[in-house]
Parts: sequence; C-alpha cells; structure tokens
Amino acid sequence: MNKIFGIFLISASLFACEISTIREKPKYQEKDLGFYKASDKDYTASTWIRKSENIEIAHETFKKIGYKNLADKYGWCWPLQGVFRPCNELIDSLILTFQTDTINSVYYKEFWERRRKEDNHEMVYKVLKEIDSIQDGISVTPKLKKVNDTIYKMVQIISFSDSINQSEANENFKFLVRTGLHESAYNLLYERYEYYDIDWNQEELTTVLKSDSSRGNVWPIIEDDTK
Repeated sequence: MNKIFGIFLISASLFACEISTIREKPKYQEKDLGFYKASDKDYTASTWIRKSENIEIAHETFKKIGYKNLADKYGWCWPLQGVFRPCNELIDSLILTFQTDTINSVYYKEFWERRRKEDNHEMVYKVLKEIDSIQDGISVTPKLKKVNDTIYKMVQIISFSDSINQSEANENFKFLVRTGLHESAYNLLYERYEYYDIDWNQEELTTVLKSDSSRGNVWPIIEDDTK
C-alpha cells in the first residue's frame, strides 16, 4: 500500500494519464492527517511510527483488519520490508534477543539498539510476541479504543478493492472527500486499476473536489497505480 502498510514498526507502511488520453492533471487538496503529511512522503515511517503509542495504534488497527488477511496478500513479514530471511525465524530471533546482553548477530543487535534509542523497544517487543502468537493460530481481540478508523478504512480501500462493486466504490470516494483527501479521491476516479470498470460519472464527481493550484508537490495516500 503500499503507503499505509509501510507505517508499521521500522519502515513505511499509499502524473496523470488515463488509459487512452494523456492530460495535465489539476492539483487538488490533500489534508494532513495525524499519521500522514501530504508534503512529506517519509513522515509516516520516519516520524509517526517511531512513537510507542503509534506502534500500538497501527498494531491494534491491523488486528481488526486481520493479520491473516494481510499475510495472505503481503506475506507475514511485510512490516519488515527489505529483510530477506524466513519470517518465523526472524520474529523468533528478535523476541529471543530482546533481553540478551550479548548478541552475536549484527542485525539483531542494531535492530534493538535503534528501538532503544527511539524508546519504543518495549512496545515493539510486545507487538512481535503477539504477532508470533497470531502466527501460531491463537485468536486475539483488538483493543477497539486504540483502533484508528481512518487507517482501517484506507487499508480497505488500497489493499482490498480487487472485487469492488459500484456501491462500495461510491462510498470509498465519498469517504476520501469527507476526510479531505481530494487528490486521493481524484486518483480513485481516474488512476486506479481496480476502479476502471466502475460505472460512475467522473466529470460530475470531479466537481466536488477542491482544487489547490498554489500548493507544492504532495504525495497522496491513494497513489496512481496505472504507471
């Protein structure tokens, strides 16, 4: 999601070309959210997720979505992007090395040093242990007060729209507009493969989007995935 899936733990962690018509894309508003800044594509991974309370929010939200659903689509180790080793071994080793004074592996040693420097090591350890339990088939219940409903909805839009229907597409568009993500709403209309077969009046819906010709570059949560 690429964007929303990159926010978990240590990594991130969402111009205009129609299928047959090349056109200049207008600029639309894209509101900053608590976990996301439109002007800083690295904010979620480099700043927001480094705080323990935000790691917990992401984790509880993904529990509500269902880690099994995410794993079926991205694999169990999608939060630890760029690490190429067996996932069970990786998570088990991170758990085992958390309270070890002497760690032979440079990777695990540096991982926990970074977490302690960021003061989020206790929460990361707690989350890894729970993910390990989920992998073992143990049922867990999300703490609903910690779930971020906007992240939850964005993950649904970005990652689970393979069989989207007309009603769901309309609701997703309305949600993005209500949330202030007008650039993302535009991309949903014109620049997402999953939505190409939706029978909606793009020109009419575009009229509700608020333009912002004065803004600089932004990185919308809903990206153009047609390139």
